Amino acid sequence: MSTSANVIEYRIERDGKEVGHHRVNVMCKDHFEDLLKFEPYNKHKITAYGYDEEEEYWEGKPESLLKFLKEPAKSNKIIRDKLAEQGIKVQSTAEWWAENKEAIKARYDKENKH
Repeated sequence: MSTSANVIEYRIERDGKEVGHHRVNVMCKDHFEDLLKFEPYNKHKITAYGYDEEEEYWEGKPESLLKFLKEPAKSNKIIRDKLAEQGIKVQSTAEWWAENKEAIKARYDKENKH
């Protein structure tokens, strides 16, 4: 069952004017690559908003679209490649894990010594 609490709306702004909108149902796969049309990314702001389980309205703080896109880019090759075309390097989750797994394992082993 889908309720308004399952939906996050995003308002896209440039120079203080709304230029676009994006909607994500948290029960479904997101399609943040649809946001790639709002170039240049550092000139756009994105603001999340919606309704919680009690149907109370909430609104997040505006943030740079570039900063926002870096998070899904970790696991979304389309976004990661598009940012790379513009010289913006984003490390994939797999790359991060490969670099950090030994340190994480050592920390885990140390914390779980009996």
